[in-house]
Amino acid sequence: MTSLTVDQRARLEDVVLAARGLLEADLVSVAAGRYGIDADGRVVDERQLQLDPNELADRRELLTVLEYLRLQETGDDLAVTAMIREAVFTHLNRLLSIRIAEQSGLFPQSLAAGRGSHGFTDLLELAPALVDDDTRGYATYLALCGDELAGDVPQLFDPRNPLLKLMPSPSALDELVDVLADPTLADLWAADDTLGWAYQFFNRKEERDAMREASATPRTSRELAVRNQFFTPGYVVDYLIQNTLGRHLAAHDPTGQLASQLSLLVDPPGYCGTPWDLEDIRVLDPAVGSGHFLLGAYDLLETAWELAGVKPADAAPHIVNSLWGIDIDLRPAQVAATAVTLRARGSAKHLALPSPHIITARGLPDLDPTILDHLGLSTYHVDVLTDVAEALKEAPLLGSALKAELALQDRLGRAGLPGVAANAAQPTLTAEHGAFADDEAILRDALSHLADATTSTAAERLFAAGGEDALRFVEALTQRYDVVLMNPPFGDPITETRDYLRAAYPWAPTRLDLLAIFVGRGLELCKPGGYLGAITGRAGLFTSTFRPWREQIILGHQLITLADLGYRVMSQAKVEAAAYVIRNQTPEPEATATFIRMLRDADKANGLSEAIYNAQTNAPDRRIYRIPQSTFATLPGSPIAYSASHAILRLFAELPSIGEHADAVVGLQTSDDGRFVRAFWEVDPRQIARTREETATRRWAPFAKGGTYAPYWSDIHLVVDYENNGQRLKAFDKAYIRNERFYFRTGVTWPRRTNSAFSVRALPMGCIFADKGPCLFSADSSMHYLGFLNSRFARLMIETTATGADENQSDMSRSYEVGTIRSFPDAVCSDTALSTLVGGYTSDALAPLAVSGEFDESARRFVKPAVLGIEAATIRQRAAAAYRNQLEVALAVIEAHDEIDRALSAALDPDGEAEAALYDADGPLVTDLPHSTSVNSSLLSKPVREIVDLAAEKLGIARWIGLQHQVVDRRLELAATLEGVHPRSLVDRLPAGALPDGEPAGSAHDLLSYLVGAAFGRWDIRIGINPALAPPRPDPLDPVPLCPPGMLVGTDGFPATSAPENYPLELPPDGLLLDEPGHPHDIVNAITRAATTLFPDTDAVLDELTTILDATDLRALLRRGFFRHHRTRYSKSKRTAPLYWPLTVPSRRWGLWLYAPTLRRDTLFAIAGAAASRMARAESELLRLQGERDAGGAGRSTQQVMTALTAEQELAEELSTFRREAERLANSGWIPDLNDGFPLTAAPLNTLIPDWPELAKTLTDTKAGKNPWATTHTWRNQL
Repeated sequence: MTSLTVDQRARLEDVVLAARGLLEADLVSVAAGRYGIDADGRVVDERQLQLDPNELADRRELLTVLEYLRLQETGDDLAVTAMIREAVFTHLNRLLSIRIAEQSGLFPQSLAAGRGSHGFTDLLELAPALVDDDTRGYATYLALCGDELAGDVPQLFDPRNPLLKLMPSPSALDELVDVLADPTLADLWAADDTLGWAYQFFNRKEERDAMREASATPRTSRELAVRNQFFTPGYVVDYLIQNTLGRHLAAHDPTGQLASQLSLLVDPPGYCGTPWDLEDIRVLDPAVGSGHFLLGAYDLLETAWELAGVKPADAAPHIVNSLWGIDIDLRPAQVAATAVTLRARGSAKHLALPSPHIITARGLPDLDPTILDHLGLSTYHVDVLTDVAEALKEAPLLGSALKAELALQDRLGRAGLPGVAANAAQPTLTAEHGAFADDEAILRDALSHLADATTSTAAERLFAAGGEDALRFVEALTQRYDVVLMNPPFGDPITETRDYLRAAYPWAPTRLDLLAIFVGRGLELCKPGGYLGAITGRAGLFTSTFRPWREQIILGHQLITLADLGYRVMSQAKVEAAAYVIRNQTPEPEATATFIRMLRDADKANGLSEAIYNAQTNAPDRRIYRIPQSTFATLPGSPIAYSASHAILRLFAELPSIGEHADAVVGLQTSDDGRFVRAFWEVDPRQIARTREETATRRWAPFAKGGTYAPYWSDIHLVVDYENNGQRLKAFDKAYIRNERFYFRTGVTWPRRTNSAFSVRALPMGCIFADKGPCLFSADSSMHYLGFLNSRFARLMIETTATGADENQSDMSRSYEVGTIRSFPDAVCSDTALSTLVGGYTSDALAPLAVSGEFDESARRFVKPAVLGIEAATIRQRAAAAYRNQLEVALAVIEAHDEIDRALSAALDPDGEAEAALYDADGPLVTDLPHSTSVNSSLLSKPVREIVDLAAEKLGIARWIGLQHQVVDRRLELAATLEGVHPRSLVDRLPAGALPDGEPAGSAHDLLSYLVGAAFGRWDIRIGINPALAPPRPDPLDPVPLCPPGMLVGTDGFPATSAPENYPLELPPDGLLLDEPGHPHDIVNAITRAATTLFPDTDAVLDELTTILDATDLRALLRRGFFRHHRTRYSKSKRTAPLYWPLTVPSRRWGLWLYAPTLRRDTLFAIAGAAASRMARAESELLRLQGERDAGGAGRSTQQVMTALTAEQELAEELSTFRREAERLANSGWIPDLNDGFPLTAAPLNTLIPDWPELAKTLTDTKAGKNPWATTHTWRNQL
């Protein structure tokens, strides 16, 4: 099968999208202008149109189509849109098919030279009268070309199709023909898959996105088809066809020659002794799409026929008769039928061909009594037709997942049809039985006569076409097939079908993923001993919800081979894929399956071919695994963990599971985090509860919600509304309160879904946890689980049992579900000595990581910036010393972590059998690498991304290189691995003054932010001078501090409202600092006073700080750069919650800074008062400048005076506007409520905070009635 290249596909996509846009615009115009059918659904009375009789008949046919579509769409405009879309699809694909047929020699030149094509010019010589139409005969000629194909492909070329009445205008046709005749596109039309790719490109990505935006689940059969139209690459098609149809044919090949032509056939079978009967071969694609699998099957069958001595031309009718396809959408079925026919015509240009068995899953149209009369059926056959209609009611929604043959069998069996059993679990109404064949033939003959009758209406023709499809659909489902091939839909089914699917497929996943249903259904449609080949998402191979499907469908039949392909295999589908072949028979006890692991191959096509060649020749290849199928049944949950080493499999078999000793559970799901979740600094710490009892009087509780990658330790920076034991959440019908009995307990937690490695961190006492942050709780200390689950052993188990494993992708997320963690062997709980050893090393790793939070201003344990307390002359030198301290902490953590792995290896894998697999999963233990004096320590100053690229280039593609897999310091650990040396060797040889990427700017930002906080009275500057004054350091598992230890607090331990006695700084009243030189509470002066308290050389420190941050002075830095960085610092977990708000005039020449936690209603009056005071000064200055101007400049030029006067006038206008808005808010009655969260609380101030533009939308949404739970909502009309 010839296939388009990447470049050709890109050019074809441009052609299809341009042609679709052109035709849509044109047909909308034609429908409205000629036929009075407007795009908004209005239909003009035909008496107002000037139509001849033929045009009037055409219009009435189109209106019949429109009425038919109105039954399926939700509005008249959508019905017109659907009609236009279907007409565009029909015209475009007819022209594309003609262009392809012309290229392959089936037609004379017809489009390649436009109106100059010799096929057209030759016809004009024979029939010059054709030039009388408005295209001078060319449209008629193209219609005749279509008629030539109608006999083979009536689905697309039936001249009775009423959509053909809506013809493109002559100018649009000419423009479209020009595109298709472009000689630079000539290479597109010879590939077998051109029509299939054209269908893929016809469905725009924007349409799929809009469908998903409108509904999480597909709502119609078209939506289901469009959402799941992802083209299967040619190498996957070849792999599946060769290992299903090729395997079947090779086993029956008396010549023994076929297998040698199948380069992707895994473990070729020997001759079974029964020669093939090629005429009886049947191949089905139950989700046929554009027919890619059938085209590949055609090629292989043609080869088999040739080996049997039959020429391709003579074999063509037999091959077409062997191929079957079903789809729920008419459009891909049309494309598939056309593609198969054109392929057959390429070999047999003149022989008669049967119509392809490509069927649209359709129910019978409503059985209108008038139409039934016209059919001329007996009463018995009307009853049979009624039975068929009832059995197929959900066919358009279910497609081949509908077990119509069983439903019809039951109805006809009860009606007494000979040989048909009612209520049978297995089908007796099969094609081989023939019980229904006679009745079907009579019904189809009646429908054909109805469609062909010259007096038939458009409605009758539509009924006949629908009825024909329905009967062909029944015929397809009563067949049983040698081979079933599929790229099935995946994800959610159409909502109305859920009950049926649950009943029909009891082993389906609880969330009813369609891929599982189609694979199981495909095996039902196989003959005994037949083969199913499918490409699907790989998640079902591992996740716990798919367990019944795995056990009954995958492992309940003989698994032949599986290619684990990974990510970006199917075009535009963001899903990890696996392709596999299953035989419809019970597996033998010793049956072995062959697995091919392609997760590290960037070039998957060549990699797959190479791996299979090595398998065929018994050459060693680490991508090949031959695993007894029975192995998987011994693993908890039966995951297809084919890549697990024997050492790991032994642990699963011999050790109890973690779930036997501990509880792995998911937690709370708010379903509205904007309402119920805050960053801890947004709320009053007096209102934070750390026990269930405290929720009676406190509203917020610490909330572990997964978060970013962080082994061992991560700050719990969120809180959740849990007042009165979750009263508000429990009243919210979309919230889910799960496993409440574990709330406020200590344990371990992890992000449930992330594109990084599995990272488990301590959960301190006194927290609630989320569904996105599952937890593990044990009766005794969780410390040993924390160490074990962060080990390479645990990550190897994840590697072999979790989804999202493509080594070559950095944007593919994995799910770390509680069921997976429960199933892990408990390697530490049953071994007291090992548990104690692992627990001790875990404590050694955890403690320094928890301490590192003391330097993170946005963390609960913050004490001071890292650069404070370091004796050095400059910020740069302090930053370098802090970096070296950071590296020493990292070394201690890495050493403790690696000791955990060494202890586990000694206990669980003393022979080192799993070492290679451990390396593949998580890289080396870097502290096992040798020390060296010859190292490139400059790596520790390079950006991490650069080191990742260097490592990938040297060491190859690996998930532990491309994604976050580090213990603590990705730069240090990858650099050590890259150099092949112990990380201590790099740290010890780090040049004096060396800094990592992003420094010293990061330290300068940290220092400035601290100084601003100290100026506001947020941080206790005495602790910045002497950290020993901070409260005692809590244990990592102790409840989180209500206030960071570095905070300035009162005698009650909560944020101070005034300066303590003898405090070195004056605190600003009202939580406001002004950007106003000379003002007592000017922010620059306040920062300078704070710096003077910390540094003897204040001016030098501040000058260096502004230089590092590329500002002319401190005021310029505060006006232009500080808030942007501050907002980023305080944006976490999708919450943007800065604490220091810059209220300023547009020119930034005056403003004030508000410390958000101090915002009260009185603050609004203070803001207005500050603006009024500055306004008064501006007015005085204006009077002075006017006097100076009038006095002739008083030593300055007139121009200088006028410039100053103009500037002051502009500032006065800005101040006036600012003051009016501030006074309006102050007088509105609005009472700010910080429980609304900072963004909502700040939204009414949006015009005064131009550097926070998102606030305007927040306020607009609030005024529109969103956020009805918020206090701000109450005041929306005043704001």
